[in-house]
Amino acid sequence: TTEIDVSGCAEGDTITAIGAGSVYSTSYQMLTGYHEDIYEGQPTTEGIGYATISPATVKAMAQDVTETITVWSDDSITLTDLSVDIPNSWTWSEQEVQLSGSGFPQGTTAEITGGRNIRIRNAAVTDADQGIVAILNLNAPEVGEVSVFRVKTASAGQSLKEISVSPRVTVQGLDKAKLSIEPRI
Repeated sequence: TTEIDVSGCAEGDTITAIGAGSVYSTSYQMLTGYHEDIYEGQPTTEGIGYATISPATVKAMAQDVTETITVWSDDSITLTDLSVDIPNSWTWSEQEVQLSGSGFPQGTTAEITGGRNIRIRNAAVTDADQGIVAILNLNAPEVGEVSVFRVKTASAGQSLKEISVSPRVTVQGLDKAKLSIEPRI
């Protein structure tokens, strides 16, 4: 009824379909609305690709740090959308992001939302064409910790999902917060 072309599918193929399922005349059926709702393969449960961060070690209370995240994908998959979450323990004085690398061609956009999330659209990140995200003017936490910069990715038509190993920064410093006590007379 939707006139979706399924000529490219054969019995036994693994596909993913988005639609409403129900029983009709004792048989199960799936009703999809558009051709884009059917695609080859299994649905992804986690983001696709990899990311590194540099520097991976900073001193506690370091000011105006630039963290550079490099992202690339698996094999022949092109990532069109990405996001980076800045850890809550970091502050970001002047929110500035710079995109570079062949995976971020002209037309790629970066939007900062909620003061901690960088949303990148219209990318073309592959295993050969990396995307580089420079996050400027960061201030490291006051105490030592391992900070996770959560990276999420998606290919065309998919929703963002966190990659299996998001990059981490080791913050070197005190393991506990400083406590300042002033004597009272």
